[in-house]
Amino acid sequence: MVIKGRPLFVQPGNYIVSDLTLVGFGDVDFGLGKKAIYSGIARALSIISFCMRFKNRKGEEGNVIPICLPRLVMERFEQELKRMTKEVEPNRLITSML
Repeated sequence: MVIKGRPLFVQPGNYIVSDLTLVGFGDVDFGLGKKAIYSGIARALSIISFCMRFKNRKGEEGNVIPICLPRLVMERFEQELKRMTKEVEPNRLITSML
């Protein structure tokens, strides 16, 4: 960015991801007597996503990244995520070393 300058956000193909996991939104007291469970944006936007901390109803903590993609692209993205996170059966076939 130093040599070419900051790119325009509105250029086709640009997608911005901002990491807000260390900001500490979960520690902010909003006056309700307890800490926030989710303190991110209300919905996904088309050109930017935010990586944020999240706690589910079981108390398990993790990161969440809401994204907004066109329907067909989202379906393909879902297929790829399922493929990448599918548990692979261990290869039990023993091959000869001869």
